[in-house]
Amino acid sequence: MENRLKKAGQELAKMSVYAPMEIFIGVTFFILWIIYQNIDEGYSYDSVLALCPQFFVLTFICNKLFRNGLGRIIYYLSGFLLFMFVMANVDAFVHSAGYWFSLLIAFLVLISYGWYRDNERFAAHAVRVLLNIFSAVFIAYALCLAVVAIYASIIYIFSIDFLKDFDFYSYILSFSNFVSLPLAFVYFDKKEQEPDFHSSRVFDILMNFIFSPAIIVYTVILYIYFAKIAVLWELPKGQVAYMVFAFVLSVVIGKACQPLLYRRFYDWFYRYASFISLPLFVMFWVGVGYRINEYGFTEERVYLVLLGGLTTLCMLFFLTKVLGKYLYIALIAIFVLSIFTFIPAVSAKRIGLVSQTKRLDKVIEKLGIADSSGLLHRIHADNDTVYKREYKELYGAFRYVAGQRSEAYMMAHYGVDGAFDLRKKIIPGSLDNYVTWGGEIDSQSEERFITFGAWTDIEGFTGLYDLDVSPEYSNGDYKVTKGMYTFRFKNGTLTLKDTLGNMAVQDMNQYVNGILRGMKSLGDMPDSCRERLHYVDTDLGRIVFSSLTLSGDSIYKVDYLRADYLLTK
Repeated sequence: MENRLKKAGQELAKMSVYAPMEIFIGVTFFILWIIYQNIDEGYSYDSVLALCPQFFVLTFICNKLFRNGLGRIIYYLSGFLLFMFVMANVDAFVHSAGYWFSLLIAFLVLISYGWYRDNERFAAHAVRVLLNIFSAVFIAYALCLAVVAIYASIIYIFSIDFLKDFDFYSYILSFSNFVSLPLAFVYFDKKEQEPDFHSSRVFDILMNFIFSPAIIVYTVILYIYFAKIAVLWELPKGQVAYMVFAFVLSVVIGKACQPLLYRRFYDWFYRYASFISLPLFVMFWVGVGYRINEYGFTEERVYLVLLGGLTTLCMLFFLTKVLGKYLYIALIAIFVLSIFTFIPAVSAKRIGLVSQTKRLDKVIEKLGIADSSGLLHRIHADNDTVYKREYKELYGAFRYVAGQRSEAYMMAHYGVDGAFDLRKKIIPGSLDNYVTWGGEIDSQSEERFITFGAWTDIEGFTGLYDLDVSPEYSNGDYKVTKGMYTFRFKNGTLTLKDTLGNMAVQDMNQYVNGILRGMKSLGDMPDSCRERLHYVDTDLGRIVFSSLTLSGDSIYKVDYLRADYLLTK
């Protein structure tokens, strides 16, 4: 045992000399995690923690490229680049498609750094990198589970209660993510300096009897579908583009793995993969081109076009022996994806936003719902369904733009702050279900969900009871009990009882129609009516609502309501 611990210590010492900045990156991110964990809520800078894989790969590659000489300074400096982002709010990037493509770029860099032009050596290196990643994940989390088991056992056996309040499990898990896992990957990579991969029986079975047969079956299915749309002269379905891309990517992976197998049953298929893929690429580009022309670019569609272009280029390259190198494809992919991910002026996110903003402005102009300042106004009645397609396009484009812009920006430029506000103020009520979910249109009546502000005037009241805590709802019966009061709503009737036997009853349908008398559209509701719907006064107190759901045409019915609180005198 002593010898093993001594050997482990020696290996760790060697790692600190071989990869000091990789260790520095991991420890720094772990310390940042601890700081962000103990900082006040609302601190948004912790999104930078999600960039740990990218910074690790940057430092790791610099370590590979600059082992000696003055270039070694670049390696040491690479570890300090993360401090440029410590106080940066990268939340929008982390939650965008660009973040996932930055991970893809990092992986492509990992499998390309050996600069192997020979396809077999490149494939062996790529498989080895994948195995190193899986091995590092296994070791890091196995160590994490072992430490957790020991810690939990100590607490239980010795009844150390004060340690229960310390969130040790989160700390050890984060240490595994930021320190143990990267360190384990560097260790495995150091052990395998040459791209050496020997196939195993399991790998042969996986590729020869599962992966490749599945690709061939998938090819047949796509060809049958291609023949169907060619005969019927139809456009491909929306998701077919993603299916074709997944197919081509699988073919590239299968083709790359063939030289690594002991038994190569499917050389006949992969040899002609480029020619086999050509009709499917036609289907891919027709489908993508139509939908971009119809719906414009989004960030995801920009990346789909880029990936489609790269896979098309890959298949064309493999028609020749000179250009058919995986290294060339990987380097081109790194270059192209980096441009559209990291350069703001031409990023996929910006292209998508510009495209959808133009689409939004175009449909607004077509509907004629904006005033001279560009602010939106309702001009169509709630039962108007003539412009259903335009309103569906309006909702789709507006929701995308609102997802990229702040509420303040949307309010300043369009007069509504988000997609929900658009549905409530601009879109005809009968089209709400259609534009939101693609459901049926009810042109005879409308249903509108009305929400109220969080404030109300409490002057003159002495008691407040929260009625929005653990409500019971079953078969249209809404019930809440709070203190001495029981609130209930069923079949349009509101009932309030106290423990002294006093009871107040209010017909909510009658109450609402008294306020909305003569109003043909809920979209025309003035603020004065909305304020009166916010509450109802009873003999036992004022009931304040957080929301109402109304339906009907001129004569309205309360389908559902949610009470916020009760004010008593």
